Amino acid sequence: MRVRWVKIWIDPMATLTERFRKDDGSIDFEALGREEYEFRHALIVGDCSKSARAKEASDQAVKDFKYHSENGKKGGRPRKDAAGPMPSDRQVVVDFATEEGLDVDDACECFYATTERKNKTSKGVKITDWKNYVKSWCKTRKARRKAG
Repeated sequence: MRVRWVKIWIDPMATLTERFRKDDGSIDFEALGREEYEFRHALIVGDCSKSARAKEASDQAVKDFKYHSENGKKGGRPRKDAAGPMPSDRQVVVDFATEEGLDVDDACECFYATTERKNKTSKGVKITDWKNYVKSWCKTRKARRKAG
């Protein structure tokens, strides 16, 4: 006599492969139970040499762990390349502003202000991505002009 939850849990798995079918087509629960035991035992003990399924599961777990721990970020997102500190040439900032459709005067103002502060924000934090800093500076100036 089989326990009900075992049958519910094992039936879908047994339909996937012919290894767990008898000659008459019925499910061979003895073979299926042996495979499942070897699989779980291999995972618990950490020796996946006896079960190919456990080896696959172990390899997938390692792959998932490496993917999710890449750069220490959740989801394994690759690190964005920061543009670095503000360039020393004003023309680079002007070219960037025209490419992005930003106000060139605001971009120049940002360039002069950050150059004066030795590549730091108004709060004294070192700028690591000048492109994003120029974008946010220009957005803020544009919003202030609209508001007032």
